[in-house]
Amino acid sequence: MRSALLNACVIVAAGAACASGTEERPAAWPPDGVSIAVSAIPTRVTVGDRILYTIRVVVPHGITATPPVFGRTVGEFHIRDLGQLPAVRRKDGSEEIAYRYELRLYETGEKSIPPLTVALKSQQGGLAEVDGGAIAVVSESVLDKDASDIKDIKPPLKLAYIPVAPIVWLFAGGVAAAVALAALRRVRRKRELSKPPPGAPHLIAYEELAQLLAMNLIARGRVKEYYIRISGIVRRYVERRFGLRAPDRTTEEFLAEASASGLLDPRARTLVGDFLEQCDMVKFARYGPTDEEINGAYAAAKRFVDETMQLQPKV
Repeated sequence: MRSALLNACVIVAAGAACASGTEERPAAWPPDGVSIAVSAIPTRVTVGDRILYTIRVVVPHGITATPPVFGRTVGEFHIRDLGQLPAVRRKDGSEEIAYRYELRLYETGEKSIPPLTVALKSQQGGLAEVDGGAIAVVSESVLDKDASDIKDIKPPLKLAYIPVAPIVWLFAGGVAAAVALAALRRVRRKRELSKPPPGAPHLIAYEELAQLLAMNLIARGRVKEYYIRISGIVRRYVERRFGLRAPDRTTEEFLAEASASGLLDPRARTLVGDFLEQCDMVKFARYGPTDEEINGAYAAAKRFVDETMQLQPKV
């Protein structure tokens, strides 16, 4: 009996010793006054389309937030960190923080963006994690629904040789000449129609881009002003060309409307979205772009205008 009691005491003492050697962690506390919201634009995509995912957290004074930690993928989505937007201080002393990410999905079907947790820490050492929940995304194939029903190519038909009299060749030549003359007239007509009017949106954008280069802002060290002006040129072009209210909207709001309207195809949305987000990083997050990024911004703006301006088809 004494032996059993002694052994029990030893076990209890050993357990206490082991517990005292573990790392002490601050106890979790209920994050009062904390709110979190997540959004994904768009939620219906084709395979490989860009999805803009945003996490917005509001924390009271004295609480710090740490963005989610992840690798190259989250769930079935490939993810790229676009950075943190400038924090906004509210009248009640709380702070709104936004984290933005680019997601791409290379599988079809109904998928779900898993919750991404934001770590919180109080001045007293309290720890907590919050997330805005999952978001459903529908990914569709770029192929037609009936594309899988593709039949084999039929073998070439064997045509028998039929001699043609000279009179038939003369008739065929006359028909060919008439067709060629009609085609020439159509080409001339299309060329006349393809000439853009003086106030065409793309011509205005080209002129504004040329004026921007002539200002030589980069060499004068006015990088932020350069990005403000070049993003304004692209936004005004979008408004004139597509009727979308781009100048007075945030990039997120503009991309949401562009996706819902269907006026921009996926490639154009990706091109202008990447361009505007780079401009936002310089304008609002005090990001210092490299010379290569500055040259790339101008090239991206011009390429977007080149690919979306309204022209008659080439013949």
